[in-house]
Amino acid sequence: MSMQRRTLLKLSAAAAAGAGVSLLGSGQAYADPAPANPFAVGVRRYDWYRGSRPCTTYVYYPATGTPGGNPVTNAPAANGVFPVYNFTHGLGSSPQNSLFIIRALAAAGFIVPAPHFQHSFESVNNGNTSRDVSEI
Repeated sequence: MSMQRRTLLKLSAAAAAGAGVSLLGSGQAYADPAPANPFAVGVRRYDWYRGSRPCTTYVYYPATGTPGGNPVTNAPAANGVFPVYNFTHGLGSSPQNSLFIIRALAAAGFIVPAPHFQHSFESVNNGNTSRDVSEI
């Protein structure tokens, strides 16, 4: 982080505190508790693009139905508002190889976009993979 940015952030926080204002909004923030029971898990595939780069993405989500088992394609979504956890697999892997993590997140109440990258190490080094994730 540059010195200018740090100074700006410190000054902004100090000014807000001096004015009796929180940079995080007014009032007290409360986190919703984790669900008492796991959700069933649904999955939908999207074939998105960033320019000419394919960004095939599987979105796993809390679904209606019986918890446990494999994700159900196009299952009806559970009612509620859910946080998003953007999952990115390692080089040479895929979302399907990481289902043990993804399924647990979705069953716990997260929407999990999981792009399937088939790009090279060069795509990681030149920032294309990061830009793909931001687009997704």
